[in-house]
Amino acid sequence: MGGKEFLSKLYSVTIDQQLLQNNTEFPQKVIIINNKALYTDASFQGTRVVTAVSDTSGWEINPYTRGGKQPQKLTKEEIELYKYPTDLLGPLYNPESKGATIAFIGKEKVLGKETFKLNMLYKTGYSIDINVTCKDYFIVKIASKDKESLYSNYKKVDGYWFPFSTEMKYGGYSTVFNVFKIKVNAAIDEKIFDFPKG
Repeated sequence: MGGKEFLSKLYSVTIDQQLLQNNTEFPQKVIIINNKALYTDASFQGTRVVTAVSDTSGWEINPYTRGGKQPQKLTKEEIELYKYPTDLLGPLYNPESKGATIAFIGKEKVLGKETFKLNMLYKTGYSIDINVTCKDYFIVKIASKDKESLYSNYKKVDGYWFPFSTEMKYGGYSTVFNVFKIKVNAAIDEKIFDFPKG
């Protein structure tokens, strides 16, 4: 993504992207502060879906899963789940600090590219397989027991490499994310993570 020392300076990203799900496209804005906070805002057929999680709290507006258009607080378990995407540096950056060990499994072709297949095992027992291209070391696949993510169309933004296309597969469903624009280390008003007043 840019090298270990350079990556240590990655504080935040702001992403404008398009989601494709069930043959329907809708826009989404994502704001992530590394290992701290996540904010997503999507508009689906005129309905707004918002999720905001920080290191201390979380809330969501989702008429489809929670009913109503009022913000509702997330449980501690839900907050922990949403925290996984806040790791901007990726699973292979300082795995020891994440309580994980990495093993080399072998080589495998993914998306037409030759890759090294690695297994990452956490102390909790959670395990993921990671495929890294042999040529340039881009992560092209991360798979767990119930989910698979494919990454492609890598582009350089301010010295960092990001996948501009991602496909997530889970439970027989598929969601495709196509990025339009990424801003790196832009100023963020952290009030967006606070529970809305009124």
